[in-house]
Amino acid sequence: MVACAPDVPFCVDEGLRVWVVPPDHDLVRQTQVQSVVESGEGGDNLLLTLDGVADRTTAQRLQGRYLLACAEDVGGAQAADTGALGSWGAAASALGLSVIDEAAGFLGTIVEERVGAAQTLWVVDGTAGEVLIPAVDAFICERDEQAVHVRLPQGLLGLNS
Repeated sequence: MVACAPDVPFCVDEGLRVWVVPPDHDLVRQTQVQSVVESGEGGDNLLLTLDGVADRTTAQRLQGRYLLACAEDVGGAQAADTGALGSWGAAASALGLSVIDEAAGFLGTIVEERVGAAQTLWVVDGTAGEVLIPAVDAFICERDEQAVHVRLPQGLLGLNS
């Protein structure tokens, strides 16, 4: 069963390329959706068939992992311009912006953007040293011309020390 992350539009179609996160060397890491079947009350969940996942044991080992897809594959520029990133879109650079967390306050300035297959990481240099923050809508509350206001999950800042 697959359920959508909160506040994210659900756009899964046959043929969609997805990456399994966190990866496991013994499991498929990148695959393609073969079929999509609605299940649950009101079609709240989906049952996906994935290339390279041929048996129940392999499917069960994928439980609890995330399936990530490229924004271009699930709606292109329109998808990139929705959510907390707003009109900035996914491609707008955040270099030089201040980062302010709801709980911890000012964290520093974005000095580098590391673009990965699944997401971009912001390298923030500031009061806590170098902090790596995933640049995902789930963490971004607001972004303006001078700062990014974030709501980081508990424990994320501790991972960087």
